[in-house]
Parts: sequence; C-alpha cells; structure tokens
Amino acid sequence: MNQESVESLINNYEAIVKQQQQELYYLKHEQDNLKHQLIELINENKQLSQDLSAKKPLPPQTNNNNYEQLISNLKQQINKLINEKECVSKLWQEGIKTIDHLEDEFKQTGVPKSEVQKLKLNYETKIEKLQQELAKNQMRHCEVDQSLENQASALKIVKNLETEVLRLQKRLQEAVEDKNLSQQMLEKKDEVIQSLKSANSNYLRQVREAVCVVEAALNEKDAALFREQQIKDENEKLLKEMTEIVKQTQEKIKQETLKLSIESAEKQKLLMDELSQAQTEIRRKCEEIEALNQKSCQLEREIERMHKGHCTIDESDINKLLILEKNLESTFQKLLVSEKLNIQLTSDKEVIKNDLEQMANIYDRNLKAKEVEMLTLKAKINRLETELNETHEKINNLSKINQDNKQQQGNNETDYKATITEYKNTIKQLQTQIEMKQDLHQKWRKETKIITDNLEKLVTHLKQEVQQFKKENKSLKEDFRKSEDKVRQYKTFLELISKDVNKISHLTLGPGIS
Repeated sequence: MNQESVESLINNYEAIVKQQQQELYYLKHEQDNLKHQLIELINENKQLSQDLSAKKPLPPQTNNNNYEQLISNLKQQINKLINEKECVSKLWQEGIKTIDHLEDEFKQTGVPKSEVQKLKLNYETKIEKLQQELAKNQMRHCEVDQSLENQASALKIVKNLETEVLRLQKRLQEAVEDKNLSQQMLEKKDEVIQSLKSANSNYLRQVREAVCVVEAALNEKDAALFREQQIKDENEKLLKEMTEIVKQTQEKIKQETLKLSIESAEKQKLLMDELSQAQTEIRRKCEEIEALNQKSCQLEREIERMHKGHCTIDESDINKLLILEKNLESTFQKLLVSEKLNIQLTSDKEVIKNDLEQMANIYDRNLKAKEVEMLTLKAKINRLETELNETHEKINNLSKINQDNKQQQGNNETDYKATITEYKNTIKQLQTQIEMKQDLHQKWRKETKIITDNLEKLVTHLKQEVQQFKKENKSLKEDFRKSEDKVRQYKTFLELISKDVNKISHLTLGPGIS
C-alpha cells in the first residue's frame, strides 16, 4: 500500500467522521426541540388540570393533590345532589301520603264529587308537573353524573397522559443517555482514530526515514564503491608515479653522483697537483728563506760588528747588502705570493669540501624526502585501505539495517492493515449503531408526533368539554336554583293544600256536628 492511497483512505475516514458528527449534532438539535415541545405540552397539561380543578388560581400544590381535591369537590357536589334528590323524593312521598290520607278522609267525610274531582284534577295536574319536574331533575342528575363520569374519564386521560409524558421523558432520558454513550463511544473512536492517525504518521515517518536511510546507504554504497575505485586508481597511479620517481631519482642521483665524483676527483687531482706544487714551492721558498735568514743573520752580525767599530765598511759589502736587501724583498714578494696562492688553494679546497658536503647533504635530504614521501604514501595507502574496510563494514551494516527496515516495514504494513480493518469494522459498527439510532430517532419522532397530535386533539377536546362543562354547570346551577325555588313553592303549595284540606275537613265535620 503506497502513501497516496493511505492518505486518501485517512481523508475519507475523516470526512465520514465529520459527517457522522454533523448528523449527531442534527439529532441532538432535534432532540432538544422535541424536549422543549414536550415541556411545553406538560406545562399546558398542568395549566389545563389547574383550570379543571378550579376557576380561581389555587395555591401551588402537587398534581395528585389537585386531582384529589377536584374529585372530592365533585363527590361533595354529587352527595349534595343525591341528598336534594332524596329530599325531593321524600317530599313527593309525603305529598302522596297526604293525598291518600285526604282521599281517605274525603271518603269518610263525603265531600261533593264535583269539588273532589276538581281538587283531584288539580292535584293530578300538579302531580304530573311535579313528576315532569322530577323526571327533568333526574335527567339533569343523569347528565351531571355523565359529566362527572366524563370529568373522571378526562382526569384518567390526563393521568394517562401524564404517565405517557413521564414514560416519554424516561425514554427521552434513555435516548439522551444513549446519545451520551454514543458520543462517548464516538469520542473513544475519535481517540482511536487520532491514535491510528498518529501511528500512521509515525509509520509513514519511519518508512520515510527507512527509505532515506536506505537511499543514503545506497548512495553511501555507490560513493564508497566510487571512492574505492578512485582509491584503487589513485593507488595504482601513485605506485606508478612513485616507481617512476624512484627510478628517475635513482638514475639522476647516480648520474649526479658520478658527475660530481668525476668532477670532484678531477678537481681533487688538480688541487692535489697544485697543492704538491705549492708545497714544493713552499719548501723551496722556505729553504731560500732559511738561507736568506742565515745570510741576514750574518749581515746583522756584521752590521753589529760594524757599529761597534771593529771593522770597516767596504763598497763591496754595501753592494752585497743592497743585493741582499733586493733579494730579500723579492723573496718576501714571492713568499707573499706563495702565501696568497696557498690561502687561495686552501679556500678553494674548503669551497670544494663545502660543495661536496652540501651535495652530500642535498643527496641525504633528497633521500630522506623520498623516504618520507614513501612513508606518507604507505600511510595514505594504509588509510585508504582502512577507509575501504570501514566502507565495506558500513555497507554490510547498511544492508543489515536495510533488511531490518524491510522487515519492520513489512510488520508495520501488517499492523497498519490490521488497524485499518479494525478501524473499518469499528466504522461499520458505528454506522450500524448510528443507523439504528436514526431509525429509533425517526420512530421516536413519529411516535412523539402522533402523541403530540393526539395530545393536541385531546387538549382541544378537553378544552371544549371544559367549556361545555362550565356551561352545563352554570345551567345546572341555574336549574338547581330554579328547582329550589319550585320546591319552596311546592312546600308553600302543600301547606296551602293542607290548610285547604283542614278547611274542607273542618267544613265537612262542622255540619255533622251541628
């Protein structure tokens, strides 16, 4: 697997992860919106329950207390209506009993039939009216019971809605927990992805370093081989040049030594000849000087003797003295010339000796320089051989490192393939989980939409029923007030009837007594 395919695969994975994160953010936003909608529905249901419990705002209590208070109020109203119904039924029974009693008394007393029939018809009409009123009241009581049952069913529906809302809140909490778990899993997977990216970057860096090392090793190997070839060529060239230089120097030294030896021999021979001649001349001059010295000594003795006055001076002696002086001067001149020649010969001898010593020193220096050059060449050859051995060792080490790097690269590729397969599997699992979460979220959205629609319908229906119940309660209260007024009228009417009956009985009993 090359580097471009790996980088493209990593970029694809990063794009998929970003897309999944955007989808999760969208799902989170949708969940928050649904949560706000559910909270609004719960608040609206609470407001409706408070409106159902009482018209006026009650002090803040729990929902169960409000429902219990509402149920207790409805029960009290039902009990009041039942008591009123029993009172009306008792009054009706008492009226029937009084009517029966009056009929019995009428039968006993014997009132005229015309008045009795009138009273009977009047009473029957009134009784029918009372029965109609009673039937109406019973129907109204049934309607009130039905409304109370409807209110109880509405309360049950509200309770069911609250339980459903609680269940939805629980499911929402579970969904939030699942979302948090999925986010944690995604964070863990992101960490795994980051670690894989870092590992991949490390692997790529190691591979690049290994490739650089291998390239450097190959370049070093080529350079070492090139240097080895250059060293070999240079060694051969140096050996050839050194052998030629040695041959040339040896020949030159031989020629120069022969030439110098011949010249020195010739000069030495000439100098020896001149020296022998000079020595013979010096010996001769020394002999002459000694003879002249003896003569000068004799002359000095004679001069001393002449100065002392022991002898006279002749002209011949003076001439001899003059000749002797001339001879002495000439001998002195010759002696000086011979000494100069001797000094010149000794100086030439010293010069030749110095030249020979200088030539010998030059020859020694040349030999030493050639020996030093030979030693430097040998040292250079040894150094090149050691460098060649070191380059061979480096090449062997680099080949080993190259093999190790290839093995490490193979291991890294296997590890990288394993991590990529694992990463693909985890991505597939995450995709399946996200698809399941999306399906669940879609189902949950559908269910919440259905529930919210049903709740909205139910709330509107409950609002309509509450308004209807309010109207019916108002009408029932009005009817109840009217029925109370009628009951009062019936009581007064029955009192009047009882008075009339008493009057009739008094009238019927009065003539019989008289």
